Amino acid sequence: MREKFNKYCQQISTQTDSAKYFFLGIIVLFFLAVGAILTQSATSLVADQTQKFLSVHPVPSFISSNESDKKITEKFYQDWKTHYLTSKGAGGNLRVQRPENGGDTVSEGQGYGMLMAVMLNDKPTFDKLWAYTKQHFNGAGLMNWRIGADGSIAGTGPATDADEDMAYALVVADKKWGGYQNDAQKLLKSIMDNEVEQDTFILKPGQWGGKEALNISYFAPGYYRVFADYSGDGRWNKVAEKSYELIKKTADNKTGLVPDWSNAQGTPAGSLKGDPRNEEFFYNAVRTPWRIATDYAWFGEKQAKPIVDKMTNFFASIGVDNLKSGYTMGGKPTADYFDATYASQITAGAAISDNRSFYQQVHDKLLSIPQGSYFGDSLRVLTLMFVHGQFDRVN
Repeated sequence: MREKFNKYCQQISTQTDSAKYFFLGIIVLFFLAVGAILTQSATSLVADQTQKFLSVHPVPSFISSNESDKKITEKFYQDWKTHYLTSKGAGGNLRVQRPENGGDTVSEGQGYGMLMAVMLNDKPTFDKLWAYTKQHFNGAGLMNWRIGADGSIAGTGPATDADEDMAYALVVADKKWGGYQNDAQKLLKSIMDNEVEQDTFILKPGQWGGKEALNISYFAPGYYRVFADYSGDGRWNKVAEKSYELIKKTADNKTGLVPDWSNAQGTPAGSLKGDPRNEEFFYNAVRTPWRIATDYAWFGEKQAKPIVDKMTNFFASIGVDNLKSGYTMGGKPTADYFDATYASQITAGAAISDNRSFYQQVHDKLLSIPQGSYFGDSLRVLTLMFVHGQFDRVN
């Protein structure tokens, strides 16, 4: 290319001034055209790579992909932001508040908010949620689980479910927008070092527990497959397999329900005996269908569908109009109401079921339940994202 340029210049030096300008113009246009082609190719490559990292491959037939459903999700997300997102007491950033608990913030809510924001392309919200979260890290690089409305630490120590949601949101953000790799890798390492029992690969509920106390609703094996690929740490695959081993050991043979708390032997409540709710399918355990259904939707994991289907079949046998928010593992109702928390998580599980009639009924029921609390309304948005094809898997 340089030799051609020198040759053209030599020719120009023997021509008149008008000829010189003509040849120079041709040369400039040539190099501009080459530059445009290279730029367009690079842009196309980036777009192609982003698409490869952010789509659900393939989109399962049971996951909706129509625009009207996506608009429903967006509406609920905007309502959620109006009621639960605040800059008050956030140090110039954003936090998810629990109005029913004095306006405090829990790490779980930050994780939920980050998932919503990154999946629904709300980068300004994502960045401010993550900035607030980092302001409240403990020495292990994990967020203290509860922060008062005034910014004071109201609950020390991390909660693993929150940390893994944040980590997954960061991985998606890095693939979608770029610039989050360092934060994502650091958080993944902190979770593995502090919240995974190294001799058993049991996911701990925080910087405590393990064999004697664990929370099945924290198990998110779909995440762990992504974490293993993203970080290069194959131990995450072992955490995924251990999760299924423990679920199978603990779930009720008839209903498929799991307790809020258990241990490695599959004993309900584990070392947390004393509160009967720890032995029931209560407000922790209810998230299990969503966590496990996600693994089936993303990776077609064969162990996932039978686990979730057994729960869905139990709920379908009761009928949508008779569902309640709380059950013993044997299937006896422990509440006389039905809220968005249970409706959302039963919907997520039913999404992968062959019983499409029940899925549609409980999905419609979820949409009809009035706004309630931070927890239920957050899970409603996350579930709608999942069943409406807006909960991205990183490939």
